[in-house]
Amino acid sequence: MLWSKLVDRVLVGFEGTKQNLYRTRAQEYLYEAQEDFVLGTKCLEFLLNSSVAKDQYIIELPDSYLDINRVEFNGEPLEYLPLWQNSQFFNSAGEWLMGTPSYYHVQGQELFIIPGAKSAGTLKLWCTGVYESADGSYWENFTDANWESNTTTLRAFTEEPYIQEPYQKYLPNYAKYMIMLDESDDRFGNFKSMYEEDKDKVRKQVQGRKVPIVSRVKDSLDSNTIFKY
Repeated sequence: MLWSKLVDRVLVGFEGTKQNLYRTRAQEYLYEAQEDFVLGTKCLEFLLNSSVAKDQYIIELPDSYLDINRVEFNGEPLEYLPLWQNSQFFNSAGEWLMGTPSYYHVQGQELFIIPGAKSAGTLKLWCTGVYESADGSYWENFTDANWESNTTTLRAFTEEPYIQEPYQKYLPNYAKYMIMLDESDDRFGNFKSMYEEDKDKVRKQVQGRKVPIVSRVKDSLDSNTIFKY
């Protein structure tokens, strides 16, 4: 759906004389809504590919990543390794261990593979992320070639949101309540509640897709059960 169509939806219910005054503000709040929605639901999914050189053990992560769902090296899945686990990272000379990567750890914007790669390979990273909404100029440097290599489910256009179309309809309620809040309009609470309910619904749907059926059954019996997948 085009940004202009979403702006029209935001302005429904406002007095005709005020609609033109609110149009620019509505678009700015829609950009803000998109980022808030992605942060809250983690609905934006990516598949990143990175070449790993011989003896490399650190991979820089994109600034926009939120969660990592799966990591593979040369087609083999790597297991997440927490720092508190009693594992050796360095050899007797104080150098990072090299071998066939079996584990990974994330610290800040860096992903460490353990052990480091004794030979070159390819790392695949499934993750969720978010991009700055800005005014659309951010996307001008993207082409089909480099964008499609970094994302699995969508394409970016300057004239429409980058989140999946089924979720775009939820953005206007955020913009409505923000404009009403600015104008001390008592109706803002209703639109805020509707937006938050929709966001929470999508968040549960997205997270539910990542949990195996068996885990869902077990979790309904024991809320303290922790599942690794």
